[in-house]
Amino acid sequence: MKKDLDNLVCFNIYEGWRCITAIHKHVYGNDLTLSMHLLLRLFEVKNTPSINDLSKGMNIDVFAVSALIGRMEKRGLLRREKGKAYRRTVFVTLTKEGKDLKAFFKSKAELFNQIITEGISLSDLETLQRIVVKIEKNRNKLNTHTPN
Repeated sequence: MKKDLDNLVCFNIYEGWRCITAIHKHVYGNDLTLSMHLLLRLFEVKNTPSINDLSKGMNIDVFAVSALIGRMEKRGLLRREKGKAYRRTVFVTLTKEGKDLKAFFKSKAELFNQIITEGISLSDLETLQRIVVKIEKNRNKLNTHTPN
């Protein structure tokens, strides 16, 4: 049965994602999700990003980012603040605990990447990146395609 699934691109990508998630848990622990990790990495680009900045940076919708921020806010990792100039804009800042967690993630990033990429050539990694970009372009075309 698994042999049949091996022919499906989506199954292979799903299996790869599960492996990455397992490696992430091994390196960072069980209660720190890959989504939290990715969100915290965006604070390296901008110190006080807006929710929209984080949504664009993670390539997920604002509602999903807001839910993630809510979970992280409950854990005391960050807080939301309304913009002074335009009150509808909400900015996110890291607490001391959030900054510590960001530093923890950064300290283990090389190990995490090393485990994931072991035995994979630079050429294969570049090919993977090109494939992901093509899949993303296909997703972006969905609005112009109608299902049969």
